[in-house]
Amino acid sequence: MLLYLQIAFTILSALCIAAVIPLGVWLGWTWAIAFGLAAFLFFGLMLLCKQTLSFRNSEKQNPPTDDDKTQNS
Repeated sequence: MLLYLQIAFTILSALCIAAVIPLGVWLGWTWAIAFGLAAFLFFGLMLLCKQTLSFRNSEKQNPPTDDDKTQNS
């Protein structure tokens, strides 16, 4: 599910970036700034999904051992 969200946020970010200049010309620069901020938000969400997915994959590859459990106690 996180992979699909990562792809969706990447596409949304790219679409918002592509729309900045045309919207700035046609609707005003306030809309262009809003779409630029939305692109930044979608990019951040994409990075969050990517980091979470990477963290979950590393946990699956390296499960905690008994030594790790006793050190934390």
